[in-house]
Amino acid sequence: MNNPYLISFALINLSNVRNLPIGGKSLKSTFEAEAFPYEIAEKVTLELLLRIVAKTEICTLKLSDKEKSIITSVVPMDALQESIPVMKSEWIKTGDSELFMQNLKKETSIVYSITFEKYKGIIYTKI
Repeated sequence: MNNPYLISFALINLSNVRNLPIGGKSLKSTFEAEAFPYEIAEKVTLELLLRIVAKTEICTLKLSDKEKSIITSVVPMDALQESIPVMKSEWIKTGDSELFMQNLKKETSIVYSITFEKYKGIIYTKI
């Protein structure tokens, strides 16, 4: 993959308004899909979630989909600049999470949902 970029998404509603904050980090050009960068993903996702938590002081938060609201993926830089903004805008307009996931999978096969389970901790599930 040329110019890979790790990106985390949160498909959420803030005070009943759809919101899709994004966080990310450029990866080394030698990135291999088999070696998903979990440590980098954790850091990027933590930063994203801290930004979201800060907003909850002034508004209410609701996940759009319990299992697929927090997503991390590795996409090529051109998708980050071209496709992702369109996908984000479309999701904010329609709230169609399945369409968002279908479009994301057109860009990359490296898509994980992130959940938390008591006694197990953070769980990455390949989608």
